[in-house]
Amino acid sequence: MAPPPPCLRCGTCCTKGGPALHRQDLELLRAGVLEPRHLVTLRRGEPAFHPVEGRVVELPQEMIKVRGHGGWRCLFLTEERLCSIHRRRPLECRALKCWDTREIEALFLTDLLTRSQVIASPALLEIVEAYDRRLPAGPLCRAILSGASGLKETAARDREFRRSVARNFGLHEVELEFYLGRSVESLLEQLAPSH
Repeated sequence: MAPPPPCLRCGTCCTKGGPALHRQDLELLRAGVLEPRHLVTLRRGEPAFHPVEGRVVELPQEMIKVRGHGGWRCLFLTEERLCSIHRRRPLECRALKCWDTREIEALFLTDLLTRSQVIASPALLEIVEAYDRRLPAGPLCRAILSGASGLKETAARDREFRRSVARNFGLHEVELEFYLGRSVESLLEQLAPSH
């Protein structure tokens, strides 16, 4: 049997989306390698591409991912097509081998890191949990996909709530994509059927 080919470091895999974080990646947050501003939470019920099944599924649980830059390109992929955190990269990045995807596929939706494991402030965690109860992602995304009315008003209320949370907790608005997940406005832009 021939040895596996070496990674060519072409960066192609890093242009298809940042990795999801697993419990093992918590140490990267504790060490400051990853911070909330680097992350986005896909909440339970949001549509996401299932790489093994090759189709879009409704997420059965939340998924924290490294955010994209200019589309799906991983935030840490440099212009030279190198990983700026290669020595301290997340588990999925270490498992990814383009010539044999079995290891990375086995990680999909297993032992995912959750916001409750990351957020140290009980008050902020309470806000996050209340937000998820008040505006669950599954029904919201289904309403957007069906073209339901009233969503622009929901987006406006969501925008104001997010600003309030950012102000009250001293957060930058980009960090809210980790704490509260993607905004209603962002989901509308991404999911709303075109007219």
